[in-house]
Amino acid sequence: MRIQVVERELGASFLYKLLIALLGIVVSFIAGGFLMTAGGADLFEGYSALVIGAFGSVNALAETLVRTIPLLILGLGLMLAFQTGIWNIGGEGQLMGGALGATLVGLYIQAPFPIPLILMLLAGLLFGGMWGIIPGVLKARFGMNEILTTLMLNFIMALSVSYLLYNPLMDPASVVPQTAYITEAAWMPRMIDGTRIHLGILIAGVLAVLSFMLVKKTVLGFEMKTSRLVKAARYSGINVSKYIIVAMLLSGAFAGFAGAIEISGIHHRLRGDFSPGFGFIGILIAVLGNLNPVWISLVAFIYSALMVGSSAMQITTGIHTSISLIFQGVIPIIFLIVRYLGSYKIKLIRGKNKMVT
Repeated sequence: MRIQVVERELGASFLYKLLIALLGIVVSFIAGGFLMTAGGADLFEGYSALVIGAFGSVNALAETLVRTIPLLILGLGLMLAFQTGIWNIGGEGQLMGGALGATLVGLYIQAPFPIPLILMLLAGLLFGGMWGIIPGVLKARFGMNEILTTLMLNFIMALSVSYLLYNPLMDPASVVPQTAYITEAAWMPRMIDGTRIHLGILIAGVLAVLSFMLVKKTVLGFEMKTSRLVKAARYSGINVSKYIIVAMLLSGAFAGFAGAIEISGIHHRLRGDFSPGFGFIGILIAVLGNLNPVWISLVAFIYSALMVGSSAMQITTGIHTSISLIFQGVIPIIFLIVRYLGSYKIKLIRGKNKMVT
């Protein structure tokens, strides 16, 4: 008898996938518990603080939803690129581009509500989409590696925003690099008094539904997904270059839209540190969500709860900030490992021809 590890056939049942996901969550939090203990925190106290910090009150839940908004929109946008076979690593730059465009509108357009708000959101779509289409064209027309181009465009946008915040756009009344406040007519309406939750959560939900319909129910979505199989797509008459550009345009537009909502709904001004790396976390959200809008929505919410709850855990237990941040990184890594191992099965081979799964 010998043991053979083989990859599972495609089409595993939903129940199996759910069980693997639950197992991944359990193992992840066990590993996180070891990390917490190593940081000198009480395990029960730490996890209690995490849950209460993310869900323990209306304000806590509101903060979790606030963090969900940009992660969900970014994850959906990156999903569109990834499903087309394009590795868009430039979500952070596209997010900042959208935030910059939205801020310019909010600073210089004076009109009654909701005109500035609508124009801000459109500017976010435009700036993000244009920043995304650059690597799309370079990939489609010249075959340039999109990982390198999108990554470098992140730095270009970040440094451009930094220059603007230290020079022409800096608020004269401020000592830190940030703009003045945008007009109040461009502020996203709050949904619950006393919290920061705003209309953006409903917009993100609508985008999730539209993304699902796009990738599952439309010809455009089908041909975008088929484009990653370059030879088969071209043999079928699909214009692969066209869909590379379309995917990057949509992906960048989603990221820019998230940046516009973040400025309009939360900060009301552009700061260099308004994003704690949303664009890169969005990659994680899209991958953990298996490039599926439904799962991406769930993962965005859970990871947002992890981020918000980790901050509360740090305050309550007194563990170092670094441990809290490492905790946020270890949990998804362990989850991915478990999910990857779940895609394989063990076969016991008896004799020459007898096989038991």
